[in-house]
Amino acid sequence: MTNELLQLDREWLTNLCSNGVSFLRELLKIFHEQGDAYLHLLTSCNTLGGHPELSDQTHRLKGSASSLGLRKLAALASEFEKALREGKEAEAQLKEKAAAMEKEIKAGEQAVEQYIAEIENTK
Repeated sequence: MTNELLQLDREWLTNLCSNGVSFLRELLKIFHEQGDAYLHLLTSCNTLGGHPELSDQTHRLKGSASSLGLRKLAALASEFEKALREGKEAEAQLKEKAAAMEKEIKAGEQAVEQYIAEIENTK
């Protein structure tokens, strides 16, 4: 994973907002709900490895992130999902990936909210 990966694909969002921000707001609402459920699941797991529900939730979150143009989060989710499914990484490594996911979920949500505010302020 490179640090150069865009956190937010603004071109993607511009295309989504061609008829206004209502669709983007709906996607953000779904993402927020999935993110909250995901973070709750992360904190409730004693161990991350061997947890099929966590890999399923990671997969769903990856899709939501992609839909919102959150490229960095989608890439992190893809790596984390693969690590969970393969079961080859140590628990400490999984926890590092989970911490990165948590940070990027919050940053991504803020980035999309800021983008919506920018769009609304230009009208």
